[in-house]
Amino acid sequence: PRTGLGDMQIYNFSLAKLNLGMSKPVTVGIGPLLAVPTRTSRNFGPDSLQGGVAGVISAPQSWGMFGVLATYQHTLSGESSEMTTVQPNVYYNLDQGYYLRSSAIMVFDSSKDMKLIPVGLGLGKVIQLDGGYTLNAYAEAQPSVYAEGTGVPKFQVFTGIQIQLPASFTSGWNF
Repeated sequence: PRTGLGDMQIYNFSLAKLNLGMSKPVTVGIGPLLAVPTRTSRNFGPDSLQGGVAGVISAPQSWGMFGVLATYQHTLSGESSEMTTVQPNVYYNLDQGYYLRSSAIMVFDSSKDMKLIPVGLGLGKVIQLDGGYTLNAYAEAQPSVYAEGTGVPKFQVFTGIQIQLPASFTSGWNF
């Protein structure tokens, strides 16, 4: 019955494309991770700054995409914690911008003796807007097939709206 925000994760991947005989190259990456405490409740993360490593594999296919995002983070300062997450991602393209999706995040938190393995199934829609903008809206049900620990959800609903800006929007920015 609780909702809220978790910690903000920032990671920077060094990426490489591998030709493994598939229809398109597979992208793999690894890099540092920083987790900043931005939680709105103790249920959604520790009160500590964390560091670690993240890895990604992305394999585009003619029918959609599959991949995985994995992270490991450990306390740098504050309340002690250690967590590993694994997020398999599968997207299957349908007609007229619709797609099926699965992106539930498995969580293994040794500091709280918590384990969570959900399975996701959802629907999304990509809409091309004027000016090169892209809108992506989705909803995904995520029942837990394995849940152990205090406060671990048995069922989650993951929703989102993303707006992709055209390259012209940032063409004049200098960093």
